[in-house]
Amino acid sequence: MNKKEIEKPIELLRKISKEMYDNEFFIETAILSYKTQQEKTYTFFRDDEQTDELRKYNWCQRPEDTTMSLRRFSENGEIEGYMSESLAEHYGLKKVTLNEFIHKFVKPLVKYKLDSKEDKQ
Repeated sequence: MNKKEIEKPIELLRKISKEMYDNEFFIETAILSYKTQQEKTYTFFRDDEQTDELRKYNWCQRPEDTTMSLRRFSENGEIEGYMSESLAEHYGLKKVTLNEFIHKFVKPLVKYKLDSKEDKQ
């Protein structure tokens, strides 16, 4: 997204925030948050040493994640953080594409969750 595309929604956000809140600090905080969300990038990794599919795929989110720690799912399905991106590469995690991450991790995870839900019903 280029700067001009970001500026249009920012001006609208500034106008709406001014009308609703009339508080400059709040308005600027909201705009900064919006810009940060627009600038996020993700890097995906695969850990071939892991046998548990939930723990095999990892992702790094920036710039929100200032420590750049990778995230992965733990055994109970919660997200945990561990090691920096540079350490991940040092320990042999392989960068993968968004396409692989979605098809090999997200899609099976969603299917598993849906199947589990149907079994419970």
